[in-house]
Amino acid sequence: MNEQDLDVVRSQILKNPRNTAILQFLQMTADSYSKLLSWEQAYSGFDEGGQIFFDKYGRELPNSVKYSLGIHNLMINPQNYLIFAAHYGRCTFFFRPDWKKLEIQNTDQLRISETLDGLIDIRILGKEWAILNCFCEDEEDNLVWAYSHSSNS
Repeated sequence: MNEQDLDVVRSQILKNPRNTAILQFLQMTADSYSKLLSWEQAYSGFDEGGQIFFDKYGRELPNSVKYSLGIHNLMINPQNYLIFAAHYGRCTFFFRPDWKKLEIQNTDQLRISETLDGLIDIRILGKEWAILNCFCEDEEDNLVWAYSHSSNS
């Protein structure tokens, strides 16, 4: 991905108001956005969480949704620039579930969880987010559904 294409993605993720909470939670600064790279460009072999997030859980998703933003990794829908999943810390993953597809109750218990990074609380992100780590064994399906759902959002 060339620099001009990355500038478009950087600009558009900031323009989408539904991204504000996740970007604030990740403590992104104006300088941070210059670090946005496609996963293919950023891959170094040293990002264990990124490898799990993109290459295992996200293996069914196109590379066009996979981005690295410094120490965080994001999945961004290229149609509307909505961030639909994020990797935080060493091995903590958030996503915007397709609640109808999941057929489970949307509760705050899915926004507070113990991960390898300790106790994580993402309630500040709102009811459209959940911690992916709460969905053991179904991470791949949930990310595919989240991507599809983000296209309709």
